[in-house]
Amino acid sequence: MRVIFAIFLIIAVGFPVSGHAIGGKPILAPEMVAASLIARQRSLPQTTGYCWRFVKRALLAAGAVSSYPKTNYAHEAGRELVEKHGFTKLKVSNPWKAPVGAVLVYGPNRKFKAGHVEIRGSNDFISDYRGRRPADFKFIGAYALVGSSDKLVLR
Repeated sequence: MRVIFAIFLIIAVGFPVSGHAIGGKPILAPEMVAASLIARQRSLPQTTGYCWRFVKRALLAAGAVSSYPKTNYAHEAGRELVEKHGFTKLKVSNPWKAPVGAVLVYGPNRKFKAGHVEIRGSNDFISDYRGRRPADFKFIGAYALVGSSDKLVLR
């Protein structure tokens, strides 16, 4: 089952998603791309203000995290994902250059004190809604599980 799903991901996304590196670039665990697909299916036509809740649920459903993340604010997502769930902060300074499946974290602004979080899709940016461009917030970083995984269970 896992092999079939990995082949599907290669076909759907267009590149391998498991392993440690090709050409010096990290390759994300399959759960990350699965999370982006789940998030896309669950996204709404416009924002609800619950971006981090939607991303948490997609990560949990894809098996990228083993338990529901506890932080309340989107701008805290990166720290929790690294410290509690084994994610790595990727060397990406521009959301457009983040790999498909990466969790993109943004700092707060005047209107949204919680910040923003979204998952990089193949041609979009997904949280509680889908956008064609990254969020208009200060970019904190991109986070992901890197390398192969011995589990891939969709819940």
